Amino acid sequence: LISEVRIYDGIDWRKSILANIRQNYSKADFFKDIYPVVESVLMHNYETISQLNIASISEICRIIGINTEIVFSIDRYKSVEEEVEKSEYDCKPMVKRIISICKIERADHYLNAIGGTKLYSQEFFASNGIKLEFVKTNDISYTQMNDEFVPNLSILDVLMNAGAERTKMLLGEYSLV
Repeated sequence: LISEVRIYDGIDWRKSILANIRQNYSKADFFKDIYPVVESVLMHNYETISQLNIASISEICRIIGINTEIVFSIDRYKSVEEEVEKSEYDCKPMVKRIISICKIERADHYLNAIGGTKLYSQEFFASNGIKLEFVKTNDISYTQMNDEFVPNLSILDVLMNAGAERTKMLLGEYSLV
């Protein structure tokens, strides 16, 4: 499980990643605002990859003002794996897991990234009382340090180049399909 993957500290990967970020973004408009947060997260001694992931996501949410509860799913959904095994649904375990979690949370609407259109059936979700929609990001751009805009990089690129307020605005640039 991802929650069990431990971080190897035999090499100084943290300093290497920070050096790469400094090298690539030191001239970005919001480097001085964002880099200290990235450094703070990376330099903390987490035991597992999932702890590092949660800390990273939590900090990004804090920076851009997203106040959604972040749940450590292994704790909250222990029963889901048993439900998946017993489930009569004729579908992939991943789909069974999502349906089970939606039912635990009493969710009747599930949003997924647009890439999920190949994995998930809106009809199957509907047959389980759940409306499935996909988030399709509109074409967005922001000023980068290069002459030509490079799309689809990372939230770090957006934050470093556009700042927290503009990033927050850009996150609203999508449609549901």
